[in-house]
Amino acid sequence: MDGHHRYKICRENNIPFLVMEMEFKDEDEALIWIAKNQLGRRNLNSFQRCELVLPLKSALTVEAEKRRRESISHYRKCGEANGSGVDTRDILSEMAGVSHGLLRQVKKILDEADECTKEKLRRGEIRVNTAYKQIIAAKSLAPKQNQSEDLITHENETEKTDAEDIIRELLRKVTYGEADPETVIMELTKALKIMEGTHGKTSV
Repeated sequence: MDGHHRYKICRENNIPFLVMEMEFKDEDEALIWIAKNQLGRRNLNSFQRCELVLPLKSALTVEAEKRRRESISHYRKCGEANGSGVDTRDILSEMAGVSHGLLRQVKKILDEADECTKEKLRRGEIRVNTAYKQIIAAKSLAPKQNQSEDLITHENETEKTDAEDIIRELLRKVTYGEADPETVIMELTKALKIMEGTHGKTSV
């Protein structure tokens, strides 16, 4: 699980060492433990931290559901929110110690940037926001038709995220009794209009 380099050094130099056995219920739990251990012990920059936690999204589905149930139970008992994020995006952001926006930028960079750019980010030679802007700028140099399609796709993704954020926040308010019927209708209408606008856009 951990200590591979130390193990190799000890074996090569005949240095005595101890091994501690650990048990995990499944592979996902083991992966989460490795990530948390690396985050806690190494001096990583924001890009490296995001790169470490992003692959855990599917593995954290169970953790997100557990938090959601605990949050609801806490509110019913105490009448107040416990302050913990209740979806995978919240958990990933908390683990990496970054904002949702930065996490999204790193995800796009990992999906679209070349390996040279990623290495510069890992070494801290460029900032995440700089690399993200370079990707957006590069797309603006594409042929006009592709540029229009990319722009529409980017707008659709942004608006979809906005609608999801509205619904997620509304669910939180409803769960904690912070939203009256009028607010529920108003927020759902707003999210619906955003989604209708997204589906209604087509490329030329």
